[in-house]
Parts: sequence; structure tokens; C-alpha cells
Amino acid sequence: MRDVQKLLRAPFHKEWCVEGKLAGFIGKMTWFRVLLFTLYFIVGMATKTLAQFGGFTIGLERSPQLSWLHSNDQLVKTSSAWGDNYGVLLEYNFPRRLGLSVNFIVARQKVGFQSEHVKYTLRNRYFKIPLMLTYIHDPLAQATFIGRIGPQVSLLNRSGVNNGEGYSSTKQYMRESTVGLAAYGGFRLFIVDMVALNFGVRVDQDFLEMNKVSENGAFPLPKGKNASVSIVFGVNILHF
Repeated sequence: MRDVQKLLRAPFHKEWCVEGKLAGFIGKMTWFRVLLFTLYFIVGMATKTLAQFGGFTIGLERSPQLSWLHSNDQLVKTSSAWGDNYGVLLEYNFPRRLGLSVNFIVARQKVGFQSEHVKYTLRNRYFKIPLMLTYIHDPLAQATFIGRIGPQVSLLNRSGVNNGEGYSSTKQYMRESTVGLAAYGGFRLFIVDMVALNFGVRVDQDFLEMNKVSENGAFPLPKGKNASVSIVFGVNILHF
């Protein structure tokens, strides 16, 4: 009978209580380790998935660029002219072929125009920042199609007119910034691991006229909305 009473009182004995707390603590530590292992496994799988299907891309681009104006001005005749641009591409690709990209582009745009039988060249330099949604046809292929489209902000850095005899600044007559739409279509070709070549065509169109005023006191300036097409050549210097 006494043996039975000892057995019933044993779980409430001081030594048993200490051992019970220790057992509980060990149990909690075991669950903590299981939780850590589970989180480690999930993060590892997610990282592996991003490495296979997407990740960050940093690239350099250089492009010849043909620019023109969409204008209803009947007094000043305009013509397209070749310039160039260069810049940096930053892109993050999500799984399932989609991503977001932003470019920082220095664009040297030229537009020819004629007034009173005198030919001029308008030279504008813009900092263009397009933010575009990216579509990659096959992220794992060595060569694949890439398409991008999105809004663009253009910040005027310099503006001037040249008639072959001299240069006159016209920045004060131009908008400091405009907004528009940009789109790109081209191909990516991996040449070695983590390094790829890009080539394609990028077009952009402003929604606002470039001018604040159309007269600078010496001659009429062309007025209209900037548009351009660029033949893009680039290299991705980092992709992971």
C-alpha cells in the first residue's frame, strides 16, 4: 500500500518537477530545431527557384537612335535625324517569365528643321528613365525573346540649335520634363554563364510637346512631341 502511495505522489516530488521542466525545455528545443530546419529548407528552395528562373540583371547598353517630331506645325518643316544614346539596365525577373526593369539612359536627340529656306539642327539631350514590365519567353534557354513596355520620364539636360555657322542655347524655351511610353523587343543570348548579349529595338513616344514656347526671338522653333527608335546593343554583366 505504501509503495502505491509513493508512486502516486512521485510526479509531485521536487526532483520529479525539476526533471519535468528539463524534459519540457528539451522538447521545446527540439521543436525549435525542427522549425529552423523547415525555414532553412523553404528559403533554400526559394533561392534555388529564383536562381533557375530569374534574379537580378545588371547591363550596359549603347544604341544609335533615330529621332523625329510628331507635329502639326505648318510653318516649320521638320525631318528626322540620327543621334545616339547609352545607359544602364537594372532588372529583376520573377518566376514564370515576368519581371520589372528600369533604365537610366542618356539620349542625344537631333531633329532637323527648316525656316525661311535656312536649315537648322535642334539638339536635345535627355535623361530618360523608362520603368517597364518585362516578359521573357524562356528564362532557361540559351537564346530567348524579351519584351518590355511601360511609362517613361524624360528630363531635359541641354538644348540648342545649330545652323552650321553657330550654336544657340534653347533650353529656356523647352519643357524641363516630359512623360511618355516606351517599348522594347529583342533577343538575349547567353555566351557564358551569367553573361549574355542583348540586341533589339526600343521605341518611345512623348505625350507632351517638348516646347514651352515656339519662338526664341531669332527664329521659330519646331514644336511637337518627341519620338525615337533605337537599335539596342547591350551586355548583361551580372545575372543571378
